[in-house]
Amino acid sequence: MAARATNLRRPPRLFLSARKSRRAASAGTGAAGSGLLSGAEGFTVHLGSFTEPANAEKYRARLAAAGEEAVVTAITMDGRRWYRVLSGRFNTRAAADAHGRELRRRGLIVDNGAYLVKPITGEN
Repeated sequence: MAARATNLRRPPRLFLSARKSRRAASAGTGAAGSGLLSGAEGFTVHLGSFTEPANAEKYRARLAAAGEEAVVTAITMDGRRWYRVLSGRFNTRAAADAHGRELRRRGLIVDNGAYLVKPITGEN
């Protein structure tokens, strides 16, 4: 019986749920007013977290220039303010993951190409 080859270059899929202990507030930047994250159901792709709002906005603008809608949201975690860049609203986790893979293929994900698929909650 032949062993199945595995694709070692493919990074593991990361799925995180929002933690109730985190307090979140909208930063009011990007497309936050467009309803991208409004509603109680669905999934989004978390593309990056920044400690400086200008860096998060710069990344959001880079995505917008490539035709991708994204928002910047702000959270306070362990006493530190973070600015998250989120892209898309999808009905299924699989659709959100496909979006993340496409953004990676297009070279639109910062750092090492990692992204998170997250349920949309009031804490995004």
